[in-house]
Amino acid sequence: MVVANLRIWVYFIFLTICVLGITTTTEATSYPSDRVLWNDNIYDTLKEIIPMDRIGQQIGEVKRNVNPMPKKNGDSNTIPVGTKLFEIKGISTKEAIAVQRGGEYNKALNHGEFKSDETSLTMWYLKFLLTFFVILGLVFLCFVGFVKVNKSVVLYTTPLLVVVLSL
Repeated sequence: MVVANLRIWVYFIFLTICVLGITTTTEATSYPSDRVLWNDNIYDTLKEIIPMDRIGQQIGEVKRNVNPMPKKNGDSNTIPVGTKLFEIKGISTKEAIAVQRGGEYNKALNHGEFKSDETSLTMWYLKFLLTFFVILGLVFLCFVGFVKVNKSVVLYTTPLLVVVLSL
């Protein structure tokens, strides 16, 4: 009986470590090469050239370079400091902006709203706690005897639950 309970706790600890691995983000190492943060949105620059007649007013400029990821408005990971940012006529700045490079203007698509590291860490922590307590509840209900369930069913279905909760 003690060996069976020990095996269950080892399994529970293993699942907890798996949850940590599944819920962590790999975004920090997978950034596109040219990003700029403007108006609390991340923009990815493209090779697409915008014709001069479609360039609107200047809306900002790159103020500093930060690696691996911009942290505040005016930051870029690779675009040189002083590079000017423009609106594109007929397109909302929420969709795309233009980045001046030499005599050309490259389109930069909005990748989404900027989320600080603190926000990502908070979401990771909440997902982890939710998953942890669901698994703990399953273990408690099944192995303390409140629910009459075949224990092997729980041991085989819990990893599926971990994956679903981690999405």
